[in-house]
Amino acid sequence: MNSLKNRSPVYYGWIIVFISALGVFFSGPGQTYSNSVFIDQYIEEFDWSRSHISTLYSISTLCAGILMMFIGRFVDRFGQRKMMIIIGATLGIACFFNSFVSNTWMMLVGFFLIRLLGQGSMTLLPNTLVPQWFIKKEAGL
Repeated sequence: MNSLKNRSPVYYGWIIVFISALGVFFSGPGQTYSNSVFIDQYIEEFDWSRSHISTLYSISTLCAGILMMFIGRFVDRFGQRKMMIIIGATLGIACFFNSFVSNTWMMLVGFFLIRLLGQGSMTLLPNTLVPQWFIKKEAGL
């Protein structure tokens, strides 16, 4: 086994690190810096106050944070590869859903989905992938 490991010209650990970095990059739609760009448009379009939108965002963030323990269990159960595909696809759907927001409840659900899937899950996956991969490879499992 060690002779095969030494013959490979590519160290796959760096590929895992690169994929993880991409995962963190693609968490952008759920991050505050991405959502803050649209706050003024929400205020203008819906005639809502900044505090109304901030309250919806805060509630969504809190609820998404609470549910992250379940996402962690799903990652442990199904693995990072499957979960990255599922979460990435559902994050895309959540972003598409946010383009149709027309009332407070839709905004709350939209913020919740992008915070849960983008900011929470798309950063959780890479942050668990790298250490688990290196631990597994170093232990020879």
